[in-house]
Amino acid sequence: MLEQDIRTLLTQAGLPVPPLPRQLLPKLNEHDNLMLSTQPLISSPYDLPQYLTELSAIDDDFFALGQAGYGINNWVFYYYLKWNKCTLAIQIPWGGALLEPNLAKKQLEARFSILKDILSQVHKKHLAFEAQLIVIDSTLYPQGWGWQHSDSVPTWYENNLPVLEQVQQALTQPL
Repeated sequence: MLEQDIRTLLTQAGLPVPPLPRQLLPKLNEHDNLMLSTQPLISSPYDLPQYLTELSAIDDDFFALGQAGYGINNWVFYYYLKWNKCTLAIQIPWGGALLEPNLAKKQLEARFSILKDILSQVHKKHLAFEAQLIVIDSTLYPQGWGWQHSDSVPTWYENNLPVLEQVQQALTQPL
């Protein structure tokens, strides 16, 4: 898909445009209305724990974004990326009947601003990563970030900052 097509699609849906990994865009396909990914969607992107399990089994780079959910108020915007020794999952409410769209848009824009810096740091430093960086930012499921060596359980880090700010801060430090 062309970057401009993605920008138009998201803007028409009232969504801000996140950082887009340009090298994965040619593989991006629309599978359903506002459900885009570089590979076929195996399960619903709404089910974050299941999706993380599936991402761990994929060896190739992967990118998916869009809206998923059910009912009148169980909808999320998702952004899943596996690239350069980084697995990143962002999932926050978007599109439910009770959602205040302007507030949700501002929350997404704030996340995307930090995400842009994180992806820039990952691109610069991924060759020095000794493990897979795992980042989960969700308001529906447990969130956190850490490093995962091969098939081991990730080592999780926490402090009082929001998870994306924690990762942004950590990546500014020498590895």
